[in-house]
Amino acid sequence: MNWERTFRQVVVFTTACIVGLLYLTLSQARADDKKGFDSFSVSVSLNQDKFFGFYPIIQGTYYIRQDFGIAFGSTLYGHLSNPRPDWSNPWTWIYGGIHKSFLDGKLVIRPQVGFTNGQVNSCGAAQLGSNGGCHANAFDAFLFLFQGHYAGDILDVDGYFVLVQDVRAQGPTQSSFTHHWLYAGVPVIKTEGGTKFIVGGYYEDIHQYGSGGHPCTGCLANGQDASVLLAQGMIAWLGGYVELRMPMGMSFLFAAGKDFAEQVHTIGPNGVRGSLNANPSGDFYKVRFSKTF
Repeated sequence: MNWERTFRQVVVFTTACIVGLLYLTLSQARADDKKGFDSFSVSVSLNQDKFFGFYPIIQGTYYIRQDFGIAFGSTLYGHLSNPRPDWSNPWTWIYGGIHKSFLDGKLVIRPQVGFTNGQVNSCGAAQLGSNGGCHANAFDAFLFLFQGHYAGDILDVDGYFVLVQDVRAQGPTQSSFTHHWLYAGVPVIKTEGGTKFIVGGYYEDIHQYGSGGHPCTGCLANGQDASVLLAQGMIAWLGGYVELRMPMGMSFLFAAGKDFAEQVHTIGPNGVRGSLNANPSGDFYKVRFSKTF
């Protein structure tokens, strides 16, 4: 199966559907009575975990109706690899789509499409932009993102899925991958003021399904030969989490557990096979603080 061609077809079809739906709803927006709710909502979350490091996420919604709106957002990663950070080439995601709520706002879904900027997908995370052989690229990869959240009285569930497809293929290592998580918990403490303390289970997975590249001896910043990553699981985190959800749109989450992914296998430019351990300790952690305005 040609994954790149299939992904592009999915992106084109999904984008056309979203744009058409947005046009139809926006053409009727003037007739909607927006009194009683805010037209805009924006949330900012500060995240840190073992794989991605520190990264803020900005997400917003322009509400056309109280249960429907235009979703948009951006994920802002720093440099992801050693030997030293290079802030001339961060990894930036931009995306947009629709926001739809059900069950009096308890269930929310947000299908979106977008693109990445940088060099992680088309050149490899280890190719430092100003110090190595690759440059930061606009439209480095396309992505399809789906988010869903259910906040009920006795169950709280959050799901996330993204498919990222490299389209530039400019460096020695290219990669495309899927990333998803699912966590589900129970509010063990609830107050009349709206505070919730949630305890539950957490799973997160990153799977690289396609990669390519060409030999590039010495083009890494540390002088090593470039390697091609094989299709494989990168992380498989399983553990638990606690979340404190507070009034005024604030929340704090901490998750921790074990990484059950196998070692990452590689093929060097001379066809030499090897492996590296992407998570030597076997543990994982994730911390997130968010605020909605």
